Amino acid sequence: MSAAQKLPTSVWPWQLNAECPATIARERSLEQYEELIDKQRSRIKQLTQQMECLEKESTRLHGSLMSTQKELEEARTEVGRKASMLSTLIKESTNKDNILRQLDTILARFTAKWQKQEQKRATELASAKLAEQEARDQLEHLKSEYEQDKHAWNNKLKSLESDLASTSAGDHAKSEVVEGDFSIRSMEEKINELESQISERGSQLDELRKQLTEEKQQCAILKTDYDEAKSKLEQKLNKARELIKRASRMHREEKQRLQDEIQKNAETYAQEIKKVNRKACEDYQKQLSDALSEQEKHHQLELTELREAFQKTLDDASDRYRAELEQLRLNTHTQIAQCLMEAEDRLHTERCRLEATEKQAERWRIAAREAEAARSDLAIRINELLQARCTETMEMLCSTNDDPAVTNDRGLMSHVSVAKTSVGRGRAQVITESPPKKSPDSICDECPNHKSALQLDMQELTGNEKRGTSAHQSAEPCTPECISVDSANATLGQHNEAEPYIQLTEVCSLIDNDENTVVLLQANGEMNTDRLKLQKVWTIA
Repeated sequence: MSAAQKLPTSVWPWQLNAECPATIARERSLEQYEELIDKQRSRIKQLTQQMECLEKESTRLHGSLMSTQKELEEARTEVGRKASMLSTLIKESTNKDNILRQLDTILARFTAKWQKQEQKRATELASAKLAEQEARDQLEHLKSEYEQDKHAWNNKLKSLESDLASTSAGDHAKSEVVEGDFSIRSMEEKINELESQISERGSQLDELRKQLTEEKQQCAILKTDYDEAKSKLEQKLNKARELIKRASRMHREEKQRLQDEIQKNAETYAQEIKKVNRKACEDYQKQLSDALSEQEKHHQLELTELREAFQKTLDDASDRYRAELEQLRLNTHTQIAQCLMEAEDRLHTERCRLEATEKQAERWRIAAREAEAARSDLAIRINELLQARCTETMEMLCSTNDDPAVTNDRGLMSHVSVAKTSVGRGRAQVITESPPKKSPDSICDECPNHKSALQLDMQELTGNEKRGTSAHQSAEPCTPECISVDSANATLGQHNEAEPYIQLTEVCSLIDNDENTVVLLQANGEMNTDRLKLQKVWTIA
């Protein structure tokens, strides 16, 4: 990088002010204050809108209050009317309830008597039916038992007869005769027992027949009693029906009479209620007009008080807002003044620093010019020395060789070339011809005894140049200067039949403080019996 590239670019004062953090902070604070002012303005607008909304709401509430008062008056009149109607209806309902209670008591008496008579008749009928059923059941049971006993005895007699017949016909032996006698005896006993049982059953049947006859007599008596009770009960029912019809007729007549009285009383009560309602309405209208006037005055006073209080609060808020705005203005002015003072101080410091940098840049320019002049002088001296050494070597070679070699000097000099190549930053490229391979009889380049005079002169020149560059480094502390010199090698030899071969290579590399330029000098010399070749390459990038 060159010194011109390393110098700081020119900075203008407005650019410094724009890039200064104090100015940025000041601008931010100013923007914040402007935002706060906008917020306060929007807040004032909102408060005014709220004031308008509250006034509209108060008017709306006043209208709604008047409408509610009217509705209350209508509701009170309706309530009074309904209360009077309820009182009349309650009176009428109480009278009707009393009449109905009397009728209910009369009907309850008749129904209780009739129910008692019906219960007695029902109990008597049920007891007669139960007795008759029991007597019939007993008769049927006795008949069934008699039939069963009769059938059983007949079966037993038939079995005994068959047994006797079978035993009398089949007895052929004595044992059979004895068994037959024994069985006959046993059968006779059984027959006797059965006869006794039959006699007992016959006596029982006679008793049962007697009981049946008695029960039949009792049933006939019960039937007669039942018929008598039934006839009496029918007579009582007929009487009760006649009484109920008379009571219902009397109830209808009484009901019609009561309805006529209720209608007359209702008409009289309606007229009286109308009169009372008229008086009550007139009184209520007077009271309502008085109450409305008083309430209107009270509402007007409250509205005036509310307006005054709201105006006071609004004035206080506006005063407070003005004081806050004034305080904000003062704070902004003070902060702006502080920011301006800080910006001026920073500008002063930046100007001083800029002047110092300009002075330093001027010093660097002067040092760069001096280094450039020293480098040009050094290059001229190197060229002069190279030319002198080349002439000396040529003279030496010409003295050693024949005259025809002198004629080739011009051709050899035409082969000297100077090549310049462009290189990148900090690097150098050299275009040279590759030297021929060393012979086994070549002189050692590293040995100090075989150094040529050209190498010694190059060392002196590079030493002087290094001293100049060290001075330049002291003048320019930021960009050091590096100079490197490669020693020149010269080889002289003979090959085969005393044919001399001289190879001279000299490289001088110079890197300035920008690390951009490299000077490379290379000279190759070859000498044969017919030809001497010298090549010089000087590359600056």
